[in-house]
Amino acid sequence: MSHRRPQTILSDLGFPESIRWRDGRVWLCDWGAGEVPAVDAAGEREVVARVAPDTIPFSIDWLPDGRLLVVDGPRRSLLCAGSDGTLAPFADLTGFGPSPFNEIAVAADGHVYVNGGPGLIVGVAPDGTVTQLADGLRWPNGMVLIDEGRTLVVADSHASTLVAFDVASDGSLSSRRVWTALEDAPDGICADLDGSIWVASVPGCGCVRVAPGGDVLDRVDIDRGCFSCALGGDDGGTLYIGAAQWRGMEAAMSEGPGQTGRLLAVPVRASSSRSDPVQRFARLVLREGHHPLGQLLLRGHGSQCTVGPRSDGQVRTWTGAARTGDLGFHPVGCPDLTGRNTVPVAPTNQGAETRAIETDVGPCTINYRRVAVAEVADRPSCIATT
Repeated sequence: MSHRRPQTILSDLGFPESIRWRDGRVWLCDWGAGEVPAVDAAGEREVVARVAPDTIPFSIDWLPDGRLLVVDGPRRSLLCAGSDGTLAPFADLTGFGPSPFNEIAVAADGHVYVNGGPGLIVGVAPDGTVTQLADGLRWPNGMVLIDEGRTLVVADSHASTLVAFDVASDGSLSSRRVWTALEDAPDGICADLDGSIWVASVPGCGCVRVAPGGDVLDRVDIDRGCFSCALGGDDGGTLYIGAAQWRGMEAAMSEGPGQTGRLLAVPVRASSSRSDPVQRFARLVLREGHHPLGQLLLRGHGSQCTVGPRSDGQVRTWTGAARTGDLGFHPVGCPDLTGRNTVPVAPTNQGAETRAIETDVGPCTINYRRVAVAEVADRPSCIATT
């Protein structure tokens, strides 16, 4: 399972953390440099935001409207990037003690989850309200939302476990439980479409793909500690890993991260849902940078995805249950699919900028608007409005 040679995308980094895939690029936080670089398939590197070089930890994620959020851990502040990359205060986290904050995850409805401090998870609601949602974690680290956003999974490094919480419609957390125990302490995590989670481990010097309950389905070994990971690439079959030499906490704090960090890419088995045209279309939208629609579609799989031929020529549709803030995907003009559990269809031809792209679903037109509607027809044309 582990005999795959990783490709080096970036080198001479500090601790490469908070790996993300978005807009066809890999994003990360370079601890020690205070930079947020993004790298495309051609290796072009752009620094999109900066914090003070001594800012450790810091992490990133995006609001549903596309704005970049940055957790400034030691200053216990949540920042938001403007169009020029300038960071401005978004939420004050100083009311939860002197310990730094660490990782972040953002739900499709705009609820923000930040962990760290004295074993806390703090929520920032769309209206700006900041609330403590959970405590008692030993060392909260990477986080990911799964089950269409109904479950938040947190890596508890010092407990060597992944801990799960149910997520309510108001963003609150309940029903804490162990999602799985692990052999090595977890750091960053990411989920695939099949419901499994990839776990990066610094002491384990690698990443493992685990199923609920703990079965190890795959493993990638690296010659140094692995701090973070994310699935990406055009087909979702590339695992991007942030790795660096780890000399212990005392050395990291007194001497800094050094420059042994690398951003690596390893081919892995993509999710079984890759073959579904709806999922391929979802990956297209996410890859093209239309985050709200793409994010929900990637989460709307399994029992929430209706796939099947139709007599009226519509061949695929997603009809998942809608929650506040969610965006829907279903054929335009099919009344029998616009009832409960779907978001109503909206017009797709009013003042939208369009462009065509070729996909494995067929020619596709993306309309740049704020309402999410999509159609996949037998002649294949699809319309996504975001």
